[in-house]
Amino acid sequence: MPTDIGIGLLIAMLVRGERTDNHARHVEQLRLHGFTVLAFCVGGVLVVIAYKALGALLLLVL
Repeated sequence: MPTDIGIGLLIAMLVRGERTDNHARHVEQLRLHGFTVLAFCVGGVLVVIAYKALGALLLLVL
């Protein structure tokens, strides 16, 4: 995903001056990839916190 964000930013910068229909699509893809990476990071932190609180019981709960 971070690679896709980097490529998307490069493409968005290249077409930014033209304002084509592709620009809106690239911005939407960047938003989606950014949200996916953010959700992955937040989920990782929440699982660590839950594991500290519940221990191995977390595996049974999930």
